[in-house]
Amino acid sequence: MMRPVTDNPTSCEIRALIWFLHGKNTSAVEIHYELCTIYSQNVVSEGTVRQWCRMFKDGQTNVHDEERGGRPSVVMVLFKVLT
Repeated sequence: MMRPVTDNPTSCEIRALIWFLHGKNTSAVEIHYELCTIYSQNVVSEGTVRQWCRMFKDGQTNVHDEERGGRPSVVMVLFKVLT
């Protein structure tokens, strides 16, 4: 078993691995199995892997989180209060 570089991978790291393995024509089921083997059973659901494989098949290439509107994060609120 491969030892993970980190025990707490970021979402974009997981998506990058999904993108890489999807590019090698690895099935979503196999990708999910590999991720669970490397990290843990709870790292990502099989449904999420399938969703990202579909998005990559449809042309999505960005693995990073997109900015969204809505409630600001607690960190940004604290930053504004402290400055």
